[in-house]
Amino acid sequence: MAINFPNTPGNGSQHTASGITWTYDGTTWKADGITSSYTLPTASSTVLGGVKVGSGLSINTSVLSMTGVQYTDTTALNAVSTSTHHGLFALLNSDGHGYFARGGTVNITVTVGVDNVNGQATGVFYLNGVEKPALFPINRGVTYLFDQSDSSNSSYNSQSHPIMFSTTEDGDLVSGGTHYDPTTTIYRLDGVIKTMAEYTAQFSGATVRTVHFTPPSNAPDQLWYWCHFHTGQGNSIQINQGPWVQLLDKSSSIGELRDVNLSTAPTNGQVLKWVTASNHWAAADDTTGGGGGSYDNAAVDAHINLSSANVNEVLSWNGSDYDWVANSGGGSSLTVQDEGSALSVDATTLNFVGSGVVASGTGAVKTITIGAAATAPPTISWTLTAPNSSAYVISGDGFPTGQSDPDLYLIRGQTYNFVNNAGSHPFRIQTDGPTANGGTQYNSGVTNQDAGNGVTLTFVVPMDAPDTLYYQCTAHTNMFGTIKVLTQGGSGTTPSRVSTSATTNSVADGVADTITINAYKTYSLLKVQTSAAAWVILYTDQSSRSADSGRNETTDPLPGSGVIAEVITTGAQTQIITPGTIGWNNEASPIATVYAKVVNKSGSTAAITVTITTVQIEG
Repeated sequence: MAINFPNTPGNGSQHTASGITWTYDGTTWKADGITSSYTLPTASSTVLGGVKVGSGLSINTSVLSMTGVQYTDTTALNAVSTSTHHGLFALLNSDGHGYFARGGTVNITVTVGVDNVNGQATGVFYLNGVEKPALFPINRGVTYLFDQSDSSNSSYNSQSHPIMFSTTEDGDLVSGGTHYDPTTTIYRLDGVIKTMAEYTAQFSGATVRTVHFTPPSNAPDQLWYWCHFHTGQGNSIQINQGPWVQLLDKSSSIGELRDVNLSTAPTNGQVLKWVTASNHWAAADDTTGGGGGSYDNAAVDAHINLSSANVNEVLSWNGSDYDWVANSGGGSSLTVQDEGSALSVDATTLNFVGSGVVASGTGAVKTITIGAAATAPPTISWTLTAPNSSAYVISGDGFPTGQSDPDLYLIRGQTYNFVNNAGSHPFRIQTDGPTANGGTQYNSGVTNQDAGNGVTLTFVVPMDAPDTLYYQCTAHTNMFGTIKVLTQGGSGTTPSRVSTSATTNSVADGVADTITINAYKTYSLLKVQTSAAAWVILYTDQSSRSADSGRNETTDPLPGSGVIAEVITTGAQTQIITPGTIGWNNEASPIATVYAKVVNKSGSTAAITVTITTVQIEG
């Protein structure tokens, strides 16, 4: 209410309004105090400063008080929407505990990343940046938005990974598993509601991918999140009580913790033990004697201090309790024998040495000779990767660092594992050189031939395996290497002659092309074969081949030019090299490769295959 002060007050002038006296000090009006009772006006749309007293407010003897909202039973508590009253505190008279309202929607960012535990190629789910968390906590009645918009969900390992829920690990990807898909679950792609089947089928084509999951009141205590297409990618979910979260106080009991079940009251001396079947801690007897438990005198007498125990008996576990039993192996009852033949005098000392199993001795001291058990040869494991389509990089046992398409030396009778982590590069063991789509499979002792990504090829080398085999990617001819097969305890059998080949591109008549032929670092050259008329020159290294590119076939190469041999054929024929000539690889780091130039002399456009027959000299 407005106060009308005098227009021209003098210093010391006074004015009284609504029970308050005001004094003018020459500049401002100052209140001197209340001289009578003052009624505070009720506020309205046009009146300023009033207080409206409602059902929760009261004024008694000049004291303003407010009665808060209090719920007296769980039915009333659960009837209050936590989404509307998010952050509200409530006290229940019925149990004396306080509760906190947690409602609304909780956003969870889902990504797919590296599996740092098991190393599976399909990766694992990350929830809010945490790798595959176990017992991820959520509450009944609260909506959780699992946001899969990150591109890793649709592209990790070039595959899609829709998140699902189940009462069993890995859902229906395992026998007996099912989806857990309550009516409260909503799937959206780019904001459009989809069925679960549509969500998984159209997943990769969408940009915004969300699953709105609201655990109902009857949801089990534990669920699982998992990938619709891959096992091992998810983990467990812990379902807590409803959106009203009980607050612990000094009067709370340990039994109020969600994972403690004291439905059966504990008795004196019991401890809490984990029960996997029910996923709870429960009271149980302490059979270890630890944790404060102990045996009393009566318990000790019942097990140890028995007057019925006899000499040479020992305290032994009988399957359910301890008991005194006869020591069948003690004293003079010990008999030492070899294959049924007993020694003449009872033994007091046993010596175990050497190999075999032989008992000897005629006196009081007997010697038993026991040979060491034969040990199986170790399994060698190599891992295959491929930064591109030009070579396998092999690492593992015997390789300090990864090597590109190295020669491999395998021993007959031993086992070798090839772990293929090279992506789209199937791994094959074969009998011939580099061949489009792979050569002839060598399958003796091989498990998982043509192993794809994530698959391990196992090779138990047969005793009759050939001295030379090859490995190759069936999709890329350049990813190729040689396998040398050796005999245990030696350097292998006497080297045998081997034929290897390579084919030029399709070239016109009179046009040259270069090829590389897999052979040995040093070798004896026995034969050169062409599939059509051609001029073929073999070199020690690439630089020699390049330097000789301008020479015509009627001009002999100069001494020291790096030319090992050259032949001119008039058709599909084999040229015998007599006498046999020595060839070698002269690169700075020698490799088992022969460099060749081939000139087409067939009279028409053709791809020329050159086959050389060699015998290995250098390992």
